[in-house]
Parts: sequence; C-alpha cells; structure tokens
Amino acid sequence: MSKRQKHRQYDSDFKINAARLANHPDIHTKDVAEVLKIHPFMLSRWKKELREGRIMNKSSDNSTAARLEEAKRRIRELEKELARVRVENDLLKKAKRFLSERKEKPMSSSKGAAKRSR
Repeated sequence: MSKRQKHRQYDSDFKINAARLANHPDIHTKDVAEVLKIHPFMLSRWKKELREGRIMNKSSDNSTAARLEEAKRRIRELEKELARVRVENDLLKKAKRFLSERKEKPMSSSKGAAKRSR
C-alpha cells in the first residue's frame, strides 16, 4: 500500500519569507528547506519566482494599489493643469494676434497721412 501524500498549499507570505531567508549569504537553501520541511527544489523555485516578481505578498499588493491610485490622482491633476494651460495659451495667441493687427492699422494710416501732407 502506498501512502498518498497531501499537497500542502503555501501562501505567498510564507514563500517570500522562505525565499528571502534562503537568499541570505550565510544560509544554505538546503538548510532552510530542511527546517521548513519542504523540498529544496521547491524553495529554489520560490527564490526564482521572487526574483522574477511572480510572487508578491499582500502588503506589496496594497502598496502597489496605493501607488496606482496616487498615479491616477496625479494624472487627473496634470490633465486639469494641461487644460488650463491650453486655455491660457489660446488667449495669449489671440491677444498677440489682436495687438499685431492693431499695430499694423495705425502704421498704415499714419503712412497715408504722411503722404498726404507732402
């Protein structure tokens, strides 16, 4: 009779802590696996997944969500500022056009008056 072993599910916090412990320069992966009663290959796989960013703990998920919300808020803020600056830019363009047209009119009429007085 063969005994069928149960597969234990490990949460991501456990995996991360185990992988970080095994990454310590003075500690061997084999020793950590032995203490945690897991296969060294599994621990090596967790180390690789941690390096690649494929496993994350809940606190890092929360900080990621918080950073995402902060980025969204900042984007909304910048979009409002961009809209305001565009309006200002359009007004400045219109003012420049208006002033340049205004300067041209008196010059042409004064030139005509100068010609008439000769």
